[in-house]
Amino acid sequence: MAGVCGGKIVVFGGYNGLNNLNVTEIYDPVSDSWIAGPTMPVAVSEMAQGITYTGNRIYSIGSGIFGASLRPVQALICPCDDDDFLGVYHDNGAAYTGIDGDTGADQPIQVGGFDLFANLNGVTALAYDAANHAAYVSTGDSDDALYRTDLTTGVTTLVGFFTNGATNIQAMDLAPDEAAAHGFTPGLLYGISIDGVGACNPNCFFSIDPATAVSTPISRLQLNQGRGISFNPVTGELWVFDQGGKNVYTIAGDGTLTYQFTVPSSNLQECTGIDTAFSLAHDCQGRLFTVDIAYGVLVEIDVEARQAYCVGSPRDIIGPGGSQDIQGLDGGFQLP
Repeated sequence: MAGVCGGKIVVFGGYNGLNNLNVTEIYDPVSDSWIAGPTMPVAVSEMAQGITYTGNRIYSIGSGIFGASLRPVQALICPCDDDDFLGVYHDNGAAYTGIDGDTGADQPIQVGGFDLFANLNGVTALAYDAANHAAYVSTGDSDDALYRTDLTTGVTTLVGFFTNGATNIQAMDLAPDEAAAHGFTPGLLYGISIDGVGACNPNCFFSIDPATAVSTPISRLQLNQGRGISFNPVTGELWVFDQGGKNVYTIAGDGTLTYQFTVPSSNLQECTGIDTAFSLAHDCQGRLFTVDIAYGVLVEIDVEARQAYCVGSPRDIIGPGGSQDIQGLDGGFQLP
């Protein structure tokens, strides 16, 4: 059987006259070349249900008439190019930086040969709009506003001021199409305010119109410091990081929180765990990351192992004035 994955044609399974096969081969139509792909866990042929595609994975379902009838479901995570991260520093003009998802190294984002700044202070969250190559940032530690930076022209504009009590937005992300399955509206921003008052104490969950910054309360959240949220681009789930307890949650469109696990405190010698993280981001394959600003290092949060591991080394991420304070981070970005 064959399918399209990451712009390439994937051929997998089959029958050699004696046995089912567990091979995967990938054809690149641009270079007119074949490479070997990963071995399938279960050898299959004549997949009963054929194949099913998503933007990030290709599924083989069942195995057919040769040999015993089987019902394995196997998934190949598509290779993707946009597996890097876009970050923004908290102060000093809010410089934009790109972070390599494989090495953890950062480099300034440039427009016209100059480093790109939002020319803001008190930036607390970032959401990357890949379709329009733009970044939305919130200034929760200054004027409580939503700004948009065109990453092609370098121009930052004020969208508007948050409304309906959405003060101190410390976490924000843009809902993808896949999030509709979990009760979210694709194309809207979703954010968490901390240190709220009244019904929004301690944290509140909002939807935010990216065109106007009009904010609609969804629910009060029993979090200590909801400092990072990120939509998984594969499943559409929204993940939340609570810095106060280093707890990881998922959150539904109605604001219902589901506890997942607690990330261990940092062990600098082993470069595991988390000390201080004010962001959260998924890469294009659905893996979860943050930046530990205590050490200036990209960290992968392994949701299966319930542990965090450094990508690269401490102080790989250093901004203007020696700052490590990245409070806005998002994935789906491709470094130049």
